[in-house]
Amino acid sequence: MPRIVDASESASRASQYLPSWKRAGRHQAVVDFVSAGSRFKLYMPKENTKVTFVLAGVRAPRTARNATEKPEPYGAEAYKFASKYLQRDVEIGKSSSCAVTDISI
Repeated sequence: MPRIVDASESASRASQYLPSWKRAGRHQAVVDFVSAGSRFKLYMPKENTKVTFVLAGVRAPRTARNATEKPEPYGAEAYKFASKYLQRDVEIGKSSSCAVTDISI
């Protein structure tokens, strides 16, 4: 079984992959986990890597992380909508913005 590397675990790890991703343009990926309405964990089978994917230019309302926290309005709806893409094949491309540990693709 191949080893899957989490390229989003640190800035140095992400910077190792960034030049090849920019050069290649578009990539095939599978939505592995939905953390919020605009944040996903993607598995890229060609590179055997996982990345945290943030939709560029989209700010989705937050959901409550625990029972004592109050969610933002429409946070649950945004999460439910984004969850429809779980385990779907997607095609991604790198935008010009990149946060420290998140790769906005």
